Amino acid sequence: MKEKLEYFVKKLGKLPDCRNDDFYRLADYIELKCLVNKDGEYSIAEFVDDASQRTEDLGEGDFEDNKETKKLSKSQKNDKWETIAKDTFRVIESRVKVYDENYPFELTENRRGIVLKKSLESCELYLFLLLCSDLRYTLKFKKELTSSFELACLEVWRRLFPNSEVRLFGSSNTEEEDSEWKSDKLWDKLSWMETFLAEKLRIEKDEISKYDKGDRGLDLVGKVTLEDNLSNFPILFGQCACSPKDWVKKQHSMKFDAWDGLISLSTYPNCFMFIPQSFRNAKGEWHDRTQIHKTVLVDRHRIISNFENTEVFNNLSSKPVLDAIVQTKESVF
Repeated sequence: MKEKLEYFVKKLGKLPDCRNDDFYRLADYIELKCLVNKDGEYSIAEFVDDASQRTEDLGEGDFEDNKETKKLSKSQKNDKWETIAKDTFRVIESRVKVYDENYPFELTENRRGIVLKKSLESCELYLFLLLCSDLRYTLKFKKELTSSFELACLEVWRRLFPNSEVRLFGSSNTEEEDSEWKSDKLWDKLSWMETFLAEKLRIEKDEISKYDKGDRGLDLVGKVTLEDNLSNFPILFGQCACSPKDWVKKQHSMKFDAWDGLISLSTYPNCFMFIPQSFRNAKGEWHDRTQIHKTVLVDRHRIISNFENTEVFNNLSSKPVLDAIVQTKESVF
């Protein structure tokens, strides 16, 4: 565990691989840095200092307007990152208000930094989602985090659709979730789906490789029961993506057209994309709604607003990871 924690802290030496105006992702980075800092604080000045290495590595800000006409001095580069930091802190100020008691951080008196709260009991779900939001930093805990994230999303579905039956379908989940199948082979999953959705497969068994253990880009499957055994009921398809980039293209792997060649579907599935990021700007609006392609986007805010089962959360395989990061951060710094 100690080596994994040290890896996590070491990776935080560099800013996330994102655009300079992806303020929601830079806000996550600032929160992670605050979480592991010895004093439980992180400021704009520290952010500018951390950004200087990125500037040096990538040459960002070397020239004004990206044209080799006027090379900028170190102080001018710092001024640019100061502006980026201030825009990022506007997102953080918005989070303080929106997440309220579920937010693990407070603004400093001068509003140029954040401080980790002393009591984090009501903030654990937020911190868990924060750790899921960029696996570049939490790579050593990837298996626990991604598996637990799928189960957390399943719980959100159960709350949103109390008359539904929802199941894990993904190929990589390691949690102890009851399932109608014991095999991880794709054909077995498809055969189960045929019965579960009261539909018919359009393919034969020999058309699927016996070694295929995939899930065709589908993590969760659900149906809203209408008190009979007939077809044509509401179908739920869900994809859970921790990657801050991949979720955009993954939306299409659960659409009707992607599944119509495999199984007959009497109704179009309601498609949900679950992401652990807080995909919001400083106004509380979507950071970029053009990236949402006819799916129901359930980001960090919507997950926290619709997750109530503390027993499920406390039994997730990622809970010890979260506890270790919060409790031992000073010893690994």
